[in-house]
Amino acid sequence: RASIIQNAINRRFPREPGQPDPTARGTSDATIVITVPPSWRDRPEPFIRLLRHTTIRQVNAEQIASSIRRLVLEHPEEADAAALRWEALGSRSLPFVRDLYDHVEDGPRLAALKAGAGLGDPLAAEPLLDMAAHGRRNHRLLALRLLRTLPGEARIGLALHELLDDPDVEVRLRAYEALVARGDPLMRRYDVDGRFHLDVVESKYPMIYITQTGASRIVLFGRDLALDRPLVVSAWSDRLMIKESPDGDSLEVFYRPAAGVTPVIWSISPRVEEFIRFLGRSPSIESREPGLGLSYSRAVGALHAAWRQDALACDFKVQQDRVLAELRRLEERPTQVPRPEFAPVAEAGPTTGADGADPGTIGVLPEMVDGAREEFATPR
Repeated sequence: RASIIQNAINRRFPREPGQPDPTARGTSDATIVITVPPSWRDRPEPFIRLLRHTTIRQVNAEQIASSIRRLVLEHPEEADAAALRWEALGSRSLPFVRDLYDHVEDGPRLAALKAGAGLGDPLAAEPLLDMAAHGRRNHRLLALRLLRTLPGEARIGLALHELLDDPDVEVRLRAYEALVARGDPLMRRYDVDGRFHLDVVESKYPMIYITQTGASRIVLFGRDLALDRPLVVSAWSDRLMIKESPDGDSLEVFYRPAAGVTPVIWSISPRVEEFIRFLGRSPSIESREPGLGLSYSRAVGALHAAWRQDALACDFKVQQDRVLAELRRLEERPTQVPRPEFAPVAEAGPTTGADGADPGTIGVLPEMVDGAREEFATPR
């Protein structure tokens, strides 16, 4: 049995370049050691979910994919597990998945699209883009998550850029994250002296977004944003002060790092993109560009002070806002109601076959908010 399980896993997840051991290696009749392949190293939880849904005897994979299709059509509430079983079967399940991409019922359609995206099927791009643009809100957010890793075409990137102008703030943020995951070449991205990252996103809705987990990142949404003038901004008991210069074309920044330290005064551009880089940049022999050399938290504090004192005409969002909004959305989301013909019978015992054995059904794995464990695990 251990040998059969080991071989099934290694057929689905063959050894990759740079992987020291096979994905599955039996050490006894009771123990199999699993090595996460390099391509899954940053996504261990999805890998484990697929591992748990891998079909052990894969001789008749097409027949298994067909039976999963039949079952999810009869029981749409089993969509999540069906998607995982299809994806765990690999590309041999695609012929049974593709004709459900435009199915009228949500369960089979979403299961098929999840599996297709997980298997990198380019034919899943068109229905996912349509769902991202025109579907119900929770379906739009799911489609944007699935589009992050779907290989391919330039039209995906173009469609995601269009969604940066969507009125829904979470749609804009999901579109941005999908573009980052896809390595979009049109986005301006800066490493500010190793202190934090700045991403600049073209959008008609100006906003500053602050991450609280993972890489320290400030995301600026907008087009040629500038600090509003006239302005006077102060922070940290006047250790930082910003005001308009006499010529009106630039800003004067006064900063005293600590009590008793000689202050510095800089003249800088009022463009928000330049202002954010100025906050984290340190002048050096190689570059005489002005900068305060602030840490990520200090730079965020300075931005928030400018926003609070009406110098920034934009929204100011932090990652925690999204977590709270998602929790509220989940609380308000209606529970899925099974179709009447498949509603469970009250007080029913376990179903068994004619010989008393469990005939086997798709097991449902409860999932948390899409991506929440990766994105919001521990606030900074």
